[in-house]
Amino acid sequence: MYETMQKDVLAKSPFVIMFQKVSQVAARPGVTGLEVGPINDLVSYRNIKKQ
Repeated sequence: MYETMQKDVLAKSPFVIMFQKVSQVAARPGVTGLEVGPINDLVSYRNIKKQ
């Protein structure tokens, strides 16, 4: 049902969706535990460890 709704909106909408935000995360080798959520407010640094 969601897919059908999306196709309907894309076909009839006055908007053109060309790009979606892509989050790019870079960390040095040996850094683990970085948790990146779907939005900037959901980035967790509490489990970060450097080897």
